[in-house]
Amino acid sequence: MSKDYMYRARITEYPEFEEYIAFDDRGRYGENNQRRHEEWQRPVGWRASADYIEHYGTNKFFEPRTERWYKSRSSAADRVKLLGSMGYRAIVQRSAPVVWPRGHASKVDVSESAAVVDAIRTLVRAGVVKSADDLL
Repeated sequence: MSKDYMYRARITEYPEFEEYIAFDDRGRYGENNQRRHEEWQRPVGWRASADYIEHYGTNKFFEPRTERWYKSRSSAADRVKLLGSMGYRAIVQRSAPVVWPRGHASKVDVSESAAVVDAIRTLVRAGVVKSADDLL
């Protein structure tokens, strides 16, 4: 069985938000190529850095995405650190071991993995192990 895991950043608490007037250079308008302004929301205390504005062409706050899965814990931890810098509370979550097909198979034989899961459940119910992590 594989000992590969996937990791993700999971938000557990959101910061307080405040309204502000944001600008967006990506959609300039009019003869004078005027900057667009609109009401927007950001975490209290968050300010767009010069690098942020140069990269995105706006000072609008966009919540970092959290639906991505990572192959390393450190990559997920970097996302948690970024979220923390914006006032979020987040944790790194680790998946169960990822099971890959054997040999030249293109998919996992479900009956094989189901048998392993059933065996682990039996061991947990019997008190032999606390979880699958004890076996892997």
